[in-house]
Amino acid sequence: MKKISSSLIKLLLPYVVAWVTNRKIREENKEKNWEGLSNYWKQTLAAKEVSSLEKIADDVYHSEIQRKETIESKAASMFEAIAFAVSLVSIAIVFIEKTKTTALILLLFPLVNFILAGICSWHATKIGEFFLPTLEGIKEDLELFEKKPESETKMHWIIEKLVNTEMNCPFILIKSNWLAAAYQHFSLGILSIIIIFVIFIFEINFVQVQNFFNNIF
Repeated sequence: MKKISSSLIKLLLPYVVAWVTNRKIREENKEKNWEGLSNYWKQTLAAKEVSSLEKIADDVYHSEIQRKETIESKAASMFEAIAFAVSLVSIAIVFIEKTKTTALILLLFPLVNFILAGICSWHATKIGEFFLPTLEGIKEDLELFEKKPESETKMHWIIEKLVNTEMNCPFILIKSNWLAAAYQHFSLGILSIIIIFVIFIFEINFVQVQNFFNNIF
């Protein structure tokens, strides 16, 4: 029974699941700090060659940035789909007779799902704490390593990119969870609209057939 209720919550309330999951991610990563990770990577890469790490660090860093941009782009485009879907619900409400209270109540389900999909999309596009190199930081690094070997400067930037990537991972995962919840709520809304329209059409046809036979007999 517990498994069934858990599955239903995951299916029908992805907003709640995303909120709980993201809260856990924040809790698990709140101890992470830039200085601690920087020291870890310095020790780990101390005996490594700069040339073998430079491209790897760049690829990992840029792939995470691209992932963030893709999530935000998809979440932003979701707003247009939600607006169109809400307009469908509005049209349905206009055409349904006032006496059909049941149909109006049923239409609240897709409407709530579209609202929740919009909230999840907003969370996915929301700008949060994100670690990126700044022009001022680069200037400070150049001054700091001015009289040191070029390899040390490159290693410093490699470590900086790896630390930034590791610090950003939880935020990107949180955005991804919100986007997944938005898609699920949107899908639930669309599916429920289709079901309601089918029931509504079937009801109209059933009434027409019933009236036809009543007129004959």
